[in-house]
Amino acid sequence: MDPNIPHGTRQPYPMVVHHQQSGSGSSFIAAASTEYLQPQNPYDLNPSASPHSLAAQMGPFPAGSPEFYGMGGFHPMVPNPYMPSIFPTPFAMPQQQVMPGYVPGATPYHHVHGSSFGSVDAIPATQRDARSTVSSSSASGGAYTTPATTAASSSYPSISTTAGAQPAAAARPATAQAAAFPPVNPSKDSLTTLPAADTRADTAADVSSNKGSDSAFTKAIKMLFGSPKPPAPLPPKRFPLEAAAARLENSVVWVPRKKPNPFKLHFSPVAMLILLAFLASAGYYFYVRVAFTLNMGNHTWYGILILVVELIGLTSVIPYGVLLPFQTLSSGSKGLPIDDGRVILPPEKRFRVHILVPCYKESLEVITNTVTAALAAEVPPGVTRILYLCDDGKSPEKKEFIAGLGDEARYVSGRIRTPGEINGKSANVNNCLRNIIFPEYEGHPELIPLTELVVVFDADMAARRNFLLKILEVMWDDGCSLCLTPQAFSNINPKADIFNNINQQFWEYVLPGCDALGYIACTGTNFCLRARSLGMVGWFPEYTITEDYALSMELKSAGFKGRYLAEYLAVGEAPDEVRNVCRQRSRWTKGHMQIFFSRRCPLTNWKLPLIHKILYTNGTWAYFCTIITTLVFLFVPFNSLVFGYHPVTFSYEFALAATVYLPMNFLLMNYVRKPQHLKGQWMAQVSNHILTFTYMKAVFNTLLSIVGFKEKAGFKATDKSGSNNPIAAIQKLGSNLRNSMQRHNHDLPTVNTPPLAAAAVAASKAASGPMTQRVVIGPDGKPRVLTPKPLTQAQIIQQQLKQQEKQKKKPKRGCWVWINAKTLEGALDPLFLAFSLCLSLAAIAAGVYTVIKSKTFDFSVNSWSDFAQIFTSGRLDVYILVPMLWALYNAIPPLLFFVYFFTKGRLLQGLCSFMQAFGVVLAAAAIASVWLMIPNEYNLKDVLPAVTQFVDTARSGALPPATALKYSFLESSTATSDSIVGGYYMNSDYNKYSLPIATSMTMLAWSLIEFPKGYAAAGQFQTAVDQLKWGADYLMAAHTAPNQFVVQIGRGKDYAIDIPNKNGSWGVPSDMPKNRTAFTINPNSKGGADAAAAAAAALAATYQVYKSTDPSYAQSALSHAQELYGLATMLPTNGTYCVLKDGDFSICAEGIKTGGYRWTAFISNSVYDDLALAAAWLYKATGVRSYASDAEFFFRQHQVTEVPAPMNPTYYIANYDNQAWAAALMIDQLLDFPPAQQQVLDYFKGWMSGSDTNEKPVLFVTPRGLHFLGGSPVAGDEPLPTAGMAAVLAMVYAHNPKSKTRGLADYVIGNMECFALQQVTYALGGQMGKGRSFIVGVGSDYPSKPKQRQASCPTDGSTCNIQNALLASGPNPHVITGAIVAGPDGTDRYADDRTNDQSRVSPAYNIPFMGTIAGLLQYDVKPSQCQMGQGLYQSTFLSFTPTK
Repeated sequence: MDPNIPHGTRQPYPMVVHHQQSGSGSSFIAAASTEYLQPQNPYDLNPSASPHSLAAQMGPFPAGSPEFYGMGGFHPMVPNPYMPSIFPTPFAMPQQQVMPGYVPGATPYHHVHGSSFGSVDAIPATQRDARSTVSSSSASGGAYTTPATTAASSSYPSISTTAGAQPAAAARPATAQAAAFPPVNPSKDSLTTLPAADTRADTAADVSSNKGSDSAFTKAIKMLFGSPKPPAPLPPKRFPLEAAAARLENSVVWVPRKKPNPFKLHFSPVAMLILLAFLASAGYYFYVRVAFTLNMGNHTWYGILILVVELIGLTSVIPYGVLLPFQTLSSGSKGLPIDDGRVILPPEKRFRVHILVPCYKESLEVITNTVTAALAAEVPPGVTRILYLCDDGKSPEKKEFIAGLGDEARYVSGRIRTPGEINGKSANVNNCLRNIIFPEYEGHPELIPLTELVVVFDADMAARRNFLLKILEVMWDDGCSLCLTPQAFSNINPKADIFNNINQQFWEYVLPGCDALGYIACTGTNFCLRARSLGMVGWFPEYTITEDYALSMELKSAGFKGRYLAEYLAVGEAPDEVRNVCRQRSRWTKGHMQIFFSRRCPLTNWKLPLIHKILYTNGTWAYFCTIITTLVFLFVPFNSLVFGYHPVTFSYEFALAATVYLPMNFLLMNYVRKPQHLKGQWMAQVSNHILTFTYMKAVFNTLLSIVGFKEKAGFKATDKSGSNNPIAAIQKLGSNLRNSMQRHNHDLPTVNTPPLAAAAVAASKAASGPMTQRVVIGPDGKPRVLTPKPLTQAQIIQQQLKQQEKQKKKPKRGCWVWINAKTLEGALDPLFLAFSLCLSLAAIAAGVYTVIKSKTFDFSVNSWSDFAQIFTSGRLDVYILVPMLWALYNAIPPLLFFVYFFTKGRLLQGLCSFMQAFGVVLAAAAIASVWLMIPNEYNLKDVLPAVTQFVDTARSGALPPATALKYSFLESSTATSDSIVGGYYMNSDYNKYSLPIATSMTMLAWSLIEFPKGYAAAGQFQTAVDQLKWGADYLMAAHTAPNQFVVQIGRGKDYAIDIPNKNGSWGVPSDMPKNRTAFTINPNSKGGADAAAAAAAALAATYQVYKSTDPSYAQSALSHAQELYGLATMLPTNGTYCVLKDGDFSICAEGIKTGGYRWTAFISNSVYDDLALAAAWLYKATGVRSYASDAEFFFRQHQVTEVPAPMNPTYYIANYDNQAWAAALMIDQLLDFPPAQQQVLDYFKGWMSGSDTNEKPVLFVTPRGLHFLGGSPVAGDEPLPTAGMAAVLAMVYAHNPKSKTRGLADYVIGNMECFALQQVTYALGGQMGKGRSFIVGVGSDYPSKPKQRQASCPTDGSTCNIQNALLASGPNPHVITGAIVAGPDGTDRYADDRTNDQSRVSPAYNIPFMGTIAGLLQYDVKPSQCQMGQGLYQSTFLSFTPTK
């Protein structure tokens, strides 16, 4: 290398070339010249550059020789890679295996860049034989002749033939070398002729070379400017052919220092950690899903269905995650060297590249970009390139266009399409490969040389300048059969790519991971194939419309190797109209399905390794996963909010599992190596939703075609954007050619130009004024002045065109909308997305309506407390909020689609960015709500023992050992002064009241009969039975004679408390007043039938409990019950036991004030309800019909005489005083008695829906969810026991066999169970959050000062009295675990004060809750079940409460 030449310039190479001009017989000899060129950047993408890149590589050519430019540029001849030297010994070839590109009898030389030359002697010009000539190329790609070749063999005429037509035979050289080749059919000299025995004889071919009177440049000039004038030749010193001829002599064989390696294996520890964490979290999540979230009662099947869908989605995520840790990336290699004349590739690497561009209806402009870019790509030295435009559309314009591009471009057409053809693209390309390029290898593709390569570009893909340099570096490895590069699109905005056209996730993360696992991928364009491998697998598959996917499997199954080069080496256009996008994706889906449902399914392809079976199958399985998961998850929030079908039951276990799993899923699906890739990852998820219907329709149509109900899908070219104006295309072509040729400051030939071109020429001349110059040292050591290049005329023309485009009238605002609407052609895809959007919005509306509209809750938008109550009451719980958030997330893709339908501008781009962030916020809010709003679920098996054991603390007499041990602070008093031992203290005093004892024992016995398994589940059945016996023993003992009954022991006024003066009795049982008066009733009493009847009912119920375990005891109880019932019927019905007096006052007076003293007793206001209940229990025990008649009679009397008119909320209280509800329920169970049945229905309607039969409000729901009877002072004093009684009655009714025979719906049964659970949940602390518990010693923040005498007594041994116990400021020294207080007011406020009636405790408060909890345990009622079937539809169209 001359050291005097500045770095970056090329050395001169003198060369003498004898050129015989085509069709004229004239010749010229170029003089020597010297040129200095700046090196070209091989990585510049210039799709508009001229295909004749050699013009730039080898120096400037004379502007005055259009015929020369028309040849397409040339390269110094190099030996054929299959020959041993540049002057090889001729060898014989079989007649049917004539090598393409060579003429029998000619010395075979390597054909470079599609140009063909004769012998070029690498010797000084003075010694060169003047007879040496250069023959022009033939239609076959070029024939090379020796100096002995005659002029007749200089060229072949341009041919366009069909099968059976024979071109004129060309004269063959009569040289000594011709004898080495046996005679062949003259048709073999042309690429357009099919082998005689070929089975595709009906296939037509139209291959056009570019020989004739005009060369490529001349035709381009004529097309652009008209017929040019003959240009004046430039001075000989500017003609560089001498340098080109000398290159061969000075070139050296390029041998890389080490084997080219354009790849590097990238390991990401972050991706590996994310994958492992995801797999671990997925395992834990699905364990929790199975173990803790499927307890849905009758809706369990729905939960299992959603679980299966989640697992299906997981099967597509795991393969993707496996691809992330190890990926094959580009090493950044610059590729093979460009052809600078200094080096040449080794003979075995001098590739012959056949570039195939299949087309059909694409516009000439689109084709122009692709073809010119492919021909402008840099070519390594010694590599031959020939481009074939395979036009199935048979366009004359395209044919003429290709004819003007020189020998490097061929036009192939005339193929006859066969009926039933599935893949026209494959058939089109295969026609060119089999009949034009490699016909002689038909049946023996294994003989195709390894240097024969095939590159395929879609009609809209423009290669970068370095495409061949990079991709041939990969193909340097003879074992590599395919190299794929990703696709880029110039017309897609990556910030608004809602259809995922860019498909960044696939190109950047899927394929690099697949390549690391040895996977072969092909995507239909921008790839290079080794022809031998392609032929050995049968060329491009024609049995499916996704030939690329099928080809990759065919190659892998045959044992070949492929690589993926993760560099964007070509740019094209993607469909952007809605209909065209849907068609393209539909075609992809159909092609995958055609393979999946065929014998070529990768799962049954035993030649594929297991990992590749999975990877190839996942390409198809992903469509199924997308369809299934998107459709199901689209309906999930709607089903939740409208129909109450929830996919999971929320619990803390699920909250933890979801908090771990969902973020890891998010991290895995959004793992990126570059932050800017996050947008593309999100767009992939958006597009799946948008295209779900497209995929589903394609799968359905494919299945129909398989079973014969529909024609098989065929290949349809996707309509790409681009002008159909041929004038614009020709103008662009002229610009490309000019841009390629005017690499130096040459004067263009004078031509007749249109106005635009004339303006460009004028601008070019104006721009050629004074320029900054610089001085360099030439090879002779003398300084030279270099002038920078001005803008070329091609560049000026491009600028003028752009300016002209800007001056065009802007399209109207509705243009894009009109394009989308016009091209839909009845497609249903937008309708599906409209349905999807409406479905999500309807779900959100249903959720809002459910929250703010309720008969038990009047919502006002002007009240902040109402907003707070939405959350605290549980009305807006996780079962409503999460589906609403989910529905909002589902609404994002269809919303973006409709914005895209109307505009692709800034609005869409901004909305995409906002929605991406908004989606993350929604997901985070959903996880947060699971934690913050998850319903509390209490372990009722732990609650029931505490509630049950408290009842024993109220025993009068000796305590059970277990109770005495647990409550060690209690005294075990025998109350020896009492006339009757036993019973319970039902109030905070030490009096014994028979009426509340009897009603409590009745309910306890009833719950033992109905829910024995529930008690047993908590280990409390025997404890409850013993408690029943303790109370029944007392009642039988109080029945001192057949017609006498003790209704009360003790005097109320003895326990009067003077709080202002701190006087009164407050202590332990041993300090109770000694006067234990017994108050009795007999037939002569003025009242008391209520107490006697209540005792009869309790003992009859006790009989039912003991009749199978202790018949003797049961019979005794029944006998007492019958006698007491007889006594009750003899007593007046217009007076209760409260007619009895202690001095001047009633024994059950609510209170008396004398000097500030006050006490509270149990008031009774009705009799017939007690009589009706007693008669019903006796009928149940004995079956005697008279009891049934009595029950009906007494119940009617109760309704007539004792029910208030109008009915007020107080009447809905079911307690010791009002037994009408219990009586109605028992009668309804036993008899067909409409009045009782209706009263039961009225009762549950009032308690569950909040209104009576006239739709007047009865109760309301407190902020934290307690059903509170409004306007009732009694209910205000005892809201919890009242709600507990309604709850236990609801459980009894819901599971009464007679109720089911009447057709009680499962939905209503569930409502009644959940109503009961809600009351228990409230008592334990509420449905959400850590609220106050109203059960002492259970839950959090339970009452610390319940009104229980012994629990409030000090522990220092001092005497317990009012001052140091009742009025003490601190909490009770002893915890009376299990005691249920009377409860809060209607705003959930609770006064934790012993002097407040809210803190009262009693066994009568606990027993209803005992029965409720036992029922919930027996039927395994969970909070999660209570959300099932509670949607808008049920609340609007179905009865929430039982009906007839």
